[in-house]
Parts: sequence; C-alpha cells; structure tokens
Amino acid sequence: MKAKIFPTTLFLILSFLGLGQISCSKSSSLLFPINQNGRWGYLDEQKRTAINPQFEYAGFFHDGLARVKIGGKYGYIDKSGKYAINPQFDGAHFFHDGLAGVKVGKKWGYVDKRGNIVIKPQFDDAGFFDEGVARVKIGNRYGYIDKNGKYVWKPVN
Repeated sequence: MKAKIFPTTLFLILSFLGLGQISCSKSSSLLFPINQNGRWGYLDEQKRTAINPQFEYAGFFHDGLARVKIGGKYGYIDKSGKYAINPQFDGAHFFHDGLAGVKVGKKWGYVDKRGNIVIKPQFDDAGFFDEGVARVKIGNRYGYIDKNGKYVWKPVN
C-alpha cells in the first residue's frame, strides 16, 4: 500500500510546485549563459549547448533578447543565436518593457527591439523601463522619463 501512495504524493507535491510537467522537447525555452574557456555561450535546461561560446559577454534573456558583447561592442541576439541588433554600442542594458538602454560614446539612450534609437543618447546613465517610466541620470541628478523621452519627473539631486 505504501509503495502506491509515495509516487502519487510525490506527483501531487511536484505538480503543486509547478515541477510536475517535464518537457521532453528538443528546444528549450530557457537558456542560461555559460563561460567556457573565456568565451560566453548558452546552455539549455538539459545542459546542452544551445548557442556556441563565442562572445566576450553574454547576459540573460529579457523580452526575448539577450545582450552580448563581441569585438568590444554590445548587441542583442534572439534565442536561436542570431543577431536581432548587431553589436554597435559601447554599453547596453537588458530589454524591459520593450526598450533597452544603450550607450553611444559617453551617453545613454534607448533602442527598441529592432535596433531603432527611440530616445537619443543624452543621459549619463539610463535605467530600465518599468510600467512605462525609466530613471535617468544627468550629472549627479536623477529624474524619470516616459517611453517618448519626455520627463515625468525632472532631474533633481
């Protein structure tokens, strides 16, 4: 009797925790950055190489894209490893709320997922968008902008 109860109980506990469904498909939706011999690539959930190590840096995927660095410049790849935005930026933050902060020269601005600059680089630092606003820095002052680059809270000390 105990032998039948344990597997059922274990299944119920795993299901409750969201672990009851195990995916056996070839392609995984989660990819994890990994450093191998000084180069970054990605592994899938089964610890198989999904994107070969080739980058100087590789970040986690956010909004379907991951920032990577190659040749000293940052760009973004999709989960197949293809460039969605070619490496061209001096710095880059992850995508959130459809936009990502990018550094051109010494200033930060924002791009969309197609690589279009939607808010020109003009800030000393740029945070990520959340609920339509992002924190930006000019000099030693901080403010908040909307997705059009208009201040919703002008920079203050």
